[in-house]
Amino acid sequence: MLRYIEIFGLLALSAVAGGLLWAEQSTFRATGNPDFSNPAVVLAQIPEHPLSLRASRAALLFCDDAMAVVQTAFQTRTSRQDVAARCRSLAAKIVRLTPTDSLAYLVAARAENYLDNWDLARANLALSAEFAPFEGWLAERRFVFAVNSLNGALSADQSVDIRTLLTTQSGAELLADYYQSRPELRLPISAMAGQAGEPDQVRFLNLLKKARQT
Repeated sequence: MLRYIEIFGLLALSAVAGGLLWAEQSTFRATGNPDFSNPAVVLAQIPEHPLSLRASRAALLFCDDAMAVVQTAFQTRTSRQDVAARCRSLAAKIVRLTPTDSLAYLVAARAENYLDNWDLARANLALSAEFAPFEGWLAERRFVFAVNSLNGALSADQSVDIRTLLTTQSGAELLADYYQSRPELRLPISAMAGQAGEPDQVRFLNLLKKARQT
């Protein structure tokens, strides 16, 4: 009897392992070379919840990229909202397991924005900034999302993102581009630049001078 229990246990463990492997492989296949022209097809291949941190991150990054302005420009409103609903569900499940996942909150913010839930979008964006205020790549994504969505309204959370962006070359270049092209952003960017350390101030000013000369 004990032997049968052991065999059953091994079979059950093998089935679970096989399910996990399938979920991982499905996620990486779908997100490895994604087709952003039809994100719903890609999302259909991603399990409801990728189980490893690496697979979850791959799925979240796909959602974040799929809902970026440059990708949604040629999508219908229905298509955008379908993608947003699926990505919101994915982000919510990941947040339940990892309540401090900043990327999941950013994805949720993008999704709520496309679903016209602007208060929830702002709340999720604030949580993303709260849990990862100094990660440059996330600060870049949050800043670009905030200034191109949500009526371009910047909050205190984006001030933190601006401060973070000023500390990196790519972040400072991004801010310099927006400073030149979006006059309404000059005041908040200048305010944070004035509080930055001297090396960061010098770099940002040099980027602005270079932009004016081209």
